[in-house]
Amino acid sequence: KELPHEKACLEQADGLVAHSLEPNVAYRMYQTQQKPPNLFFPLYCDNDHFCEPGPGSKNGEIHIVYAGGVAGSHRNPKQYGSIMFQPLIHTLSAQGIHFHIYPSPSNVRADYEEYEVTAKENPYFHFHAPVAQHELALEMSKYDWGILPFFAGQNEQSEAKYKYATTLKLFNFMEAGLPVIVSKDIIYQSWILDRYGCGVLIDGTHIKSLRDKITPDKRSAAVKNLLKARQTLSLGQNTGRLLAFYDQMLAQKPFRRNP
Repeated sequence: KELPHEKACLEQADGLVAHSLEPNVAYRMYQTQQKPPNLFFPLYCDNDHFCEPGPGSKNGEIHIVYAGGVAGSHRNPKQYGSIMFQPLIHTLSAQGIHFHIYPSPSNVRADYEEYEVTAKENPYFHFHAPVAQHELALEMSKYDWGILPFFAGQNEQSEAKYKYATTLKLFNFMEAGLPVIVSKDIIYQSWILDRYGCGVLIDGTHIKSLRDKITPDKRSAAVKNLLKARQTLSLGQNTGRLLAFYDQMLAQKPFRRNP
């Protein structure tokens, strides 16, 4: 029902600021002949939330953290399969890896009750209360790795979504000083991490042997790269581009107003 409104916005806007590359797909889908001036302005790291990375866990323990939406096993996997985490919990626990989840504050209780039960029964799984966005980076900074475990085939999400979409989670991890374990299937986000050397790229088959891929040496190298990269990928470094784009729009013509 929202598609006609999206089509109108994309065609009639004086300018478009996009935090992902998905509008390019939409323009092709709507067969838009004339595109407005546009600025690709990804989600960036918030300099005000930068944290010093933790020292890393001792005694061979590994603590991985995820923050975001979760879904219970009662949900339809065709829609929610990528955030139904019971299989991932089982696989990580079998390797002696601690897995921490901070659910989105917007999650409904019916979706995380079973995770609370699992956390009481499984010493390697930890389900935490939701944390406000401005406190999230500091809370996550005490762990070893962040994770974006979204693999193709987990649901019926479109190919374009996996290819072009971005999530704020990626930048929250960087704010926290956390290197990231990321699925190769989320192509744009894995490209960012690969380009800057800030994490480890995996596919679905690597989960069962993940411990071998996230050694202390790899973490140390990724953290070193991350501290440089998050400055480049920060709001402080890039906000000027956004302001210049607004100035460009204002110089061309006044904003349209609906009658």
